[in-house]
Amino acid sequence: MRLAEELLVLLANDGGGDMTALPHRTLRFALAGAVLLDLALERRIDTDPKRLWLIDRTPLGDDLLDPTLAEIAAADAQSPETWVRQVADGVGALQERALARIEDPPAIERGVHVRLFASLFGPEDALPSPREACLIALVHTCGLFQSMLTPAQYEHVRDRIELFARLELTAQAVATALRTVTAAESLEELQVRNEGRKGWPIADGRLPFLGNGLRLTGDLCKYFVEQYHRHGPVFEIRAPGHRSIVLAGQEANVLIGREGKTLFRTAPYWAGYARAVGTSHVITALDGAPHRTLRRTLRDGFSGQHADRRVGVMVDIARAFVEEHADGRPVTVADLLRKIATEQLGILAAGTSARPYYRDIVVYTQALMNAHIAKRIPAALVMGPKVRRARQRLEGFAAEILRSHERERPQEERDLIDDVLDLHRTDPGFLGHADLFVNVLAPFFAGVDTVAAAIPMTLYDILSRRDVLARVLREVDDVFADGPLTGDSIARMVDTRHAVMETLRMRPMAPATAPRFVVNSFTLDGHRILYGSMVMFAMTVTHFLPEHFPNPYEYDIDRYANPRREHAQKGAYVPFGLGHHTCVGRQFAEIQSVATLATLLRYAEMEMSPPGYRLTVRHMPSVRPSPSFKVRMHPRIAPAAPP
Repeated sequence: MRLAEELLVLLANDGGGDMTALPHRTLRFALAGAVLLDLALERRIDTDPKRLWLIDRTPLGDDLLDPTLAEIAAADAQSPETWVRQVADGVGALQERALARIEDPPAIERGVHVRLFASLFGPEDALPSPREACLIALVHTCGLFQSMLTPAQYEHVRDRIELFARLELTAQAVATALRTVTAAESLEELQVRNEGRKGWPIADGRLPFLGNGLRLTGDLCKYFVEQYHRHGPVFEIRAPGHRSIVLAGQEANVLIGREGKTLFRTAPYWAGYARAVGTSHVITALDGAPHRTLRRTLRDGFSGQHADRRVGVMVDIARAFVEEHADGRPVTVADLLRKIATEQLGILAAGTSARPYYRDIVVYTQALMNAHIAKRIPAALVMGPKVRRARQRLEGFAAEILRSHERERPQEERDLIDDVLDLHRTDPGFLGHADLFVNVLAPFFAGVDTVAAAIPMTLYDILSRRDVLARVLREVDDVFADGPLTGDSIARMVDTRHAVMETLRMRPMAPATAPRFVVNSFTLDGHRILYGSMVMFAMTVTHFLPEHFPNPYEYDIDRYANPRREHAQKGAYVPFGLGHHTCVGRQFAEIQSVATLATLLRYAEMEMSPPGYRLTVRHMPSVRPSPSFKVRMHPRIAPAAPP
């Protein structure tokens, strides 16, 4: 166990690697210092207050230490401050490797606490080992003892902490270097802030008073791709009342995936939404430990395993809707698929039909989107009597769902609502009665504008391409000929899954993240983004970059198959978001999409109405197909299975 691993465990509340206890700059330098201290303990380097030099270049066979050892071996002696800065530049990869090596965080944390407490509260004449002295110096320099100890305990052992932190000369030199470089970077940021230096470009298409506002109501993905090609991965957009820095491209995506938890907060942007639904305990509006707690609770009910077990239910629901509408009259596809998806989510996640409340769900969620997420219409104009009536009916629906889950249910019947209620019963201080409404209805709020929009757009992409339609139909008929659809047969439907993936690439549901607030300064493409800034990640810009997806505007379902696997490039394919706010139900949504599409194509003969229709997409308040997309459905007689 290396000092870097022990430091990460001390910082993570539950071993999840959320290093919110330290500012980002301090964490970077502290991990760098931990590596240098371990190299010193292994007798590979030595230091004095002004120099750090190599004494043994023999590799240790340790992926945390050997890269830095090789760098030191290839360079001349330099100051400890220089090496702290240099190692900190690559600390993201180092942190990933360290976290991957941590197998039992709670046990490790207990062990570290026991050793530290034994040193600090042991006999007065006892001294710590060199390794314990280095760890004490590192923890002390990061200011972590104040959170590990009560105020009385800290005052009692304060002198011993300072004494032990000075015992090892290398630890003393590294600790001094950490304080020096941290203070220097803080001063530099303060100067940048005071002088107003920025350096990033402003996005094109600004109008007087409106800024980029009009462009932001259209195809965001197309606009951000244009600006990325023109200005690079960092540019600013302005609209009445606010401005944001847009970060785009693979490097930005990797950044949010790797360090988003320590750099950004989403909660401030969601404050209006939280007030409207009556609680801040909404998964999208939480950060840090509360976010992890709620995410763990929702994870099983939104999991791919849960969807796999209930594929047959999804098929039955979709087939019932097909039979109801397969009379040859034009059907609005977006409305039909929204109803199917909402009913599937109701039965699978809440054990209750949502049909009586379908219109209320649509009215209420669209109002919330317009007023508090897209922010395109003042809340006072949106949340009128119609929306209040919908809210009132949905409160009754939530109460109905809760009543149906009051008794203890067998494991095979449990769903997301049971998990939400378990959290409420075990920790009512965290999830109280006021928090239940939005979390009980979370499946409906989440699905009505995501899955319910992705499926019809995939259906259009399949129907409008004869070669793709022929391949998908052949695959669907082969799978259904083997018996009822299951999770295993969904996994065999390669062309259908790849069609869903390609639609999500070309028509992403979320072309950018909601604005996030920077809580720790960072650098991207040479631009220093300071804490307090507001940023948006135009994450799906990578979907249209030829270096990741050749011929990016060509619909090609084979780009996901071996050997191409274009989506496997890190940070390139991100239809469900990035980082710790990645969609918790992404696997569920993929299975639901494939199962629903397969059912429609198996049991309905569909033709677009009018023939040759070209899809139009609405982009506000969310990405969804226009109501003008209609099909005529007739019962389909599927070909018989081969003998």
